[in-house]
Amino acid sequence: MSAPLAWQPAISTFSVPYYNTTDPEKRGNYPDLHDKVAIIEVMIDIPRISRNLTLGHDGIWSCPRINPIHYPDEGYSNCFEVEESSFWVHHRNSCLIHTIREFPPDGPILDIGGGNGYVSLHLNECGFETILVEPGVAAVRNARLRGVKQIIRASFEEAGFKDNSIPAVGIFDVLEHIEDDCAFLEALKRVLIPEGKVYLTVPAIPSLWSKEDDHTNHFRRYTLRGIEEKLQNAGFTVEYATYFFIYLILPIFILRIIPTRLGLFSRSTPEKVRHEHLSQKPILNTLISLFLKVELVFIKRKKKVPFGSSCLVVASATHNGNHGH
Repeated sequence: MSAPLAWQPAISTFSVPYYNTTDPEKRGNYPDLHDKVAIIEVMIDIPRISRNLTLGHDGIWSCPRINPIHYPDEGYSNCFEVEESSFWVHHRNSCLIHTIREFPPDGPILDIGGGNGYVSLHLNECGFETILVEPGVAAVRNARLRGVKQIIRASFEEAGFKDNSIPAVGIFDVLEHIEDDCAFLEALKRVLIPEGKVYLTVPAIPSLWSKEDDHTNHFRRYTLRGIEEKLQNAGFTVEYATYFFIYLILPIFILRIIPTRLGLFSRSTPEKVRHEHLSQKPILNTLISLFLKVELVFIKRKKKVPFGSSCLVVASATHNGNHGH
């Protein structure tokens, strides 16, 4: 069976404004930030994989209409302030990179709901061509400021991707924001090429639910078995699945669950987010680093971490008519 042509390396080149700054004075509407011009080499032919996307003068692909999204506006800015220094973000990226190297895609990755583009940028820097797919205006602006070059401003549904056209997708802490996650996974399977990869992370352990999940518009937390079953029922073969962030279970219980049950939990603020992501205590930093290194050893060896506050899964789309029912 010949591979779909949409993602075969037929490079198209065009010039777009390229912004690579975190200077607060330059944060604003990205069309006004013409720091320099970048030449983008696109290894995936967007018009051949999508029915709805057009290229704007700013070099961003978008669709005519974008519906409201199930994510708080302040979430983008809170994340943007801490992503480059957060131990949580860095460890998740490290786990993703090592996992993707062990289970490589057969073409570019679409980072669905990729927010401010931190993961997209990191994957590109590590040699995996990645295109950010994100409907949030603030997130797209932040991604441009960060230096992400290939961006589609649309939700997965609005982008209108064609069946059997995408080599790989990443959905990193996105699925929990989608009310009908099973239908979403089935839609992902339809657009992936045969054996196309899906890489995903989700928050784990339903008993860790707190007001923080409510405030960030989560519909659920997952068990590893539960997310594997949903993927299999949607037509995927799970190639690797593990928990990670094992050390966060106790802090989540103390700092989120107990205050939630006592009615003392306060909504996230930029200061609270910074406090949670940027530890300033040397002893705590040493302990966190030790736990992270142990987890990374497991993941590098494709072993399963027995429990943790997040799940990491790699699956491939099966196109044999068997959807695992």
